[in-house]
Amino acid sequence: MENQQNIVTAQGRADKQETTGIVLQNCKIMPDKDLEPGPGAKTDNRVKWSGYKVIDKQEAMKYTVGPFLKGNAWLRANGVPVRFGLSEN
Repeated sequence: MENQQNIVTAQGRADKQETTGIVLQNCKIMPDKDLEPGPGAKTDNRVKWSGYKVIDKQEAMKYTVGPFLKGNAWLRANGVPVRFGLSEN
């Protein structure tokens, strides 16, 4: 619909110290064919909210499965199919 926004997910927290999170893994987020010609990955026209920032690969690594969920040992021990780090493709 016109003037709509698309949100994949948002983590709502009542307390900044909560140790919860959402990790999307092995998925593709694709635009509808009608929206595909937009400049989706360009960051220069995004919101200018306080706290909004573009992060580099080193910063993004902090939010991958291993460090973010402290999941290296417990995920492997439970046989969870998981990819640690960032996908290179």
